[in-house]
Amino acid sequence: MEGLKTLVIEDEKHVRELLVTSLQNYCPKARVVGQADGVKAGLRAIADWAPDLVFLDIQLGDGTAFDLLKQVEHPSFAIVFVTAYGQFALQAFRAAALDYLLKPIHIEALQESVDRAWEQRGMRQVNVQLRQFMENAQSRPDEKKLVLKTLDAMHVVRVRDVLRCEAEHNYTTFFLRNGKRIVVSRTLREFEELLENHRFFRSHQSHLVNMDCVQCFEKREGGCLRMEDGSSVPVSKRKREELMEVLDRIDKD
Repeated sequence: MEGLKTLVIEDEKHVRELLVTSLQNYCPKARVVGQADGVKAGLRAIADWAPDLVFLDIQLGDGTAFDLLKQVEHPSFAIVFVTAYGQFALQAFRAAALDYLLKPIHIEALQESVDRAWEQRGMRQVNVQLRQFMENAQSRPDEKKLVLKTLDAMHVVRVRDVLRCEAEHNYTTFFLRNGKRIVVSRTLREFEELLENHRFFRSHQSHLVNMDCVQCFEKREGGCLRMEDGSSVPVSKRKREELMEVLDRIDKD
């Protein structure tokens, strides 16, 4: 099996060497062809090797990962950001469907990143993801967008246009206000964390709703939320009291 041509761009020598060794020992789908310690060296390595996959530290000695990427006209490689950033930055990566690893790097997480890059080889749409990441960083909360990756496409969706989400095993179906449905291979829990500051509420183990799209709460049959498209979303018994508090706050706003 011919592995993905892989570059590691990281300014901390011990982290870079550990990452290279881990890829060589535990990730047969990745073939390390080069490494670099900064923006300038990284740009040269990208030009020399035309990689399939780049592990890229956020903070480099002579700039940032985004300084480097701005100078790559049409990146055609998969990117895994390596970061020690906090939760807010991680949510921004998730919203743009960008892959990342947290320092210190764990082997299982590294293998999962390589596997994702392998599965998506030939479907390089990193420009869309990076552009959305940068736009979200500068936009108002009501203008934030999600990048939803399916098997054959990458959808950019405004958070406010999401009516609700429904889980089935490790898949989540997005129901949009225009009637469109998008199925992604990510758990509902991931999106619950991502959307918690956008007036979304987990009404049930399998359901996450945009409270701005709720028309009313119906108490019959154990309780359900009637959405603006006419659909009905169940409310679990253990979530009912919390829902009442949320509705009360909305009423006071």
